[in-house]
Amino acid sequence: MTSGLKILLTTYSTAYSTSGGGEVEIIRTAEMLRGAGALVDIYGPASRPLIFYDFIIHFSVEASGAPLFFAAKEAGKKIFIYPNVWWFEAPSPVEIERVKALVLAADKVIFKSRAELQNFSRYISLPHDRIVVSRLPISPSFSQEIDAQLAMAYTDKLGYVLCIGLLEPIKNQLELIRALNSLSMDGVFIGGTRDEAYARQCKLEAHHGIKFLPFISPSSSLLRSIIGGAAVLVEPSFDPPGRSVLEGAILKRPVVIGASEWQEEYFSKHCWIVSPDSSADIAKGVMAALNDSDRSIKIKKAYECFLSNNLDHLVGSVLINSILGCDDQ
Repeated sequence: MTSGLKILLTTYSTAYSTSGGGEVEIIRTAEMLRGAGALVDIYGPASRPLIFYDFIIHFSVEASGAPLFFAAKEAGKKIFIYPNVWWFEAPSPVEIERVKALVLAADKVIFKSRAELQNFSRYISLPHDRIVVSRLPISPSFSQEIDAQLAMAYTDKLGYVLCIGLLEPIKNQLELIRALNSLSMDGVFIGGTRDEAYARQCKLEAHHGIKFLPFISPSSSLLRSIIGGAAVLVEPSFDPPGRSVLEGAILKRPVVIGASEWQEEYFSKHCWIVSPDSSADIAKGVMAALNDSDRSIKIKKAYECFLSNNLDHLVGSVLINSILGCDDQ
């Protein structure tokens, strides 16, 4: 039974100053766990005192979140933590020790892929019994019918190249814009700005057929319509792609992403792989996703893969069972 579980989701203090994929992840996790029968709050003015909750799930190992994390620990609460880090180079010894203090104080450490776990484990070892690998959940709303006219109100026409995410160098939108310029293809970019100078450069170089839309509510009818109206969804980021590429696969859109261990784990061979640092290679990948002879087969296999692994009730059961198992220890 899960109806008795009372869970508080927490994160670091400035997380929502710029809302991106990580912040959406907190909201999605709350929805998923509520759907599994738990009482779930997100920390803030409307949440209840710490003493009320059985479990805390903390997102991120950012330093400013540590006081809240350890306050929950001192209150005797069981704590799960999502590190949500992807290190491209070795962190400093000071950073390793700071992060290690957080994760080793947690009862369970949750990773969204084995690739993420492997990246983390290069620098910090964890006891095997504290590790949980839980895939990213996809909202049941993505199985609902799409209203194509919603997208038309914002994009003018369908069949564009779509990219979702905050405008920032690590997401690499500028190379995609250069690829679209070379192809004279329309594009739609959804998301706010984390790096103002980078965003200005993206908009400066974009041709007139490329549109920039602000943050759109996750899982909303509008977002589903815009994803459904795309000819191809591209995320040439240097870090692992976000939930949006999985949502694209569920909506049977071809997906183009950069090569990584994450891509191998989630997509296998059911997508198109590009070198993020080459606009020419990104352009080649976009054209392949539109024209390859095995296009429909890849789209179908990706859809079937995520349908059997990433729906809310499947991912939610992993977390709920982990929580229940932790409670029994």
